[in-house]
Amino acid sequence: PVLREFYRFNHIERVFSHGEGCWLTDLDGRRYLDFVAGYGCLNAGHNHPAISQALQRYLQEQFPTYIQYSSAPLHTSLLAKRLAELAPGDLRRVFFSNSGTEAVEAALKLALAASDKRCVVYCDNGYHGKTLGALSVTGRAKHRTPFEPLLPRCDSLPFGDLPALRERLAKGDVAAFICEPIQGEGGVILPPEGYLAGVHALCDEFDCLWILDEIQTGLGRTGKRFACDWEATAPDIMVLSKSLSGGLVPIGATLASAAVWRRAYGDIDTFALHTSTFGGNNFAAAAALAALDVHEQEDLTGNAARVGAHLQQGLQQVAARYPFIKAVRGRGLMLAIEFHNDMSGAIEALVREMAGRIPGQPAATYRMLSSKARQHLQAAMVELEQSLEDMFVLRLMTKLSEEHGILTFVTANNNRVMRIQPPLVLSMAEAEGFL
Repeated sequence: PVLREFYRFNHIERVFSHGEGCWLTDLDGRRYLDFVAGYGCLNAGHNHPAISQALQRYLQEQFPTYIQYSSAPLHTSLLAKRLAELAPGDLRRVFFSNSGTEAVEAALKLALAASDKRCVVYCDNGYHGKTLGALSVTGRAKHRTPFEPLLPRCDSLPFGDLPALRERLAKGDVAAFICEPIQGEGGVILPPEGYLAGVHALCDEFDCLWILDEIQTGLGRTGKRFACDWEATAPDIMVLSKSLSGGLVPIGATLASAAVWRRAYGDIDTFALHTSTFGGNNFAAAAALAALDVHEQEDLTGNAARVGAHLQQGLQQVAARYPFIKAVRGRGLMLAIEFHNDMSGAIEALVREMAGRIPGQPAATYRMLSSKARQHLQAAMVELEQSLEDMFVLRLMTKLSEEHGILTFVTANNNRVMRIQPPLVLSMAEAEGFL
């Protein structure tokens, strides 16, 4: 009910009846250019015909979907082999699940099972999911606080800070360090150049497993197959999800080196310590195999690089005309617009005016209030300022939807950042239409 009220309040309540490529159509027949793309699930666009047809063939041929006995599922085995060939470094072992947060859970358990250390380090403002383990390494208090205590011995560090990482790893008790190559829900935050390669080196130096969350960034989104390819490096464990199946079937994947997998689950007593009934089913794998074919045949990674560069350049030109835009940033078709926090002066003036109109005290001024009253007003000012700033981006989002037929949304950890994350099939003409 709250979500529906939110949609109504912001005038973004829609019922969509058709999706194709980068476009959604509502019940009234109006078309919208989708720049949210299922938070990155729809790299191949809505209902790509090649993926839909692959699933139809799968059902018509009556393949068994769930096989828990005697042999490995055919499509799942082919997908594991395909991912091992595509993955960076020596990631040759694959565990399948049903979502990104499940893939993170599997990665955390794998790292702890493979190590005799017990601590996990993550990044401030990072996002890895909302199940208990993933939430324990997600760096936003709003998501964490209602569910505390979370997993013990999980410590956070600033994103992009190699000296801070070195200092923490030097204590010798860290089993794994988890991060995103670009913080997606944190506001599309890019680390300093060389950060990922530096993380690799430090984790090797201190015998710490590096978990890289490529759930949003992977499979072409940033203009490279994986975002870690920008620095020609590779983690010990990598997680994928979202666009892996073209957005048509839930799927997650946790990839690791053979050495890590063997240390964790390498014998008859340990191989089944982490399993999933629905994970690794043939139906999801059939969708993923078709989606990977589309990625390669249509060069979606190259298209993301080309169209993304054009779109970013155009957005930079837009930002130069509007001073309330703080920054345009990103890579490929993982872009964002951040807006300035510039309302504090207006809110402070409003608070002072309110203080001068207290009933029964017409001559009251801000200076005459007690320190406790000023503290309460100041706290209210901060809350009101944040709410109005958050509403500004949401209202802009509403305007784009109602007046221009463009769907965008804010990032989960920063409501002052508008995500620009269209399907990777976006054409130059569609990008121009957005600009």
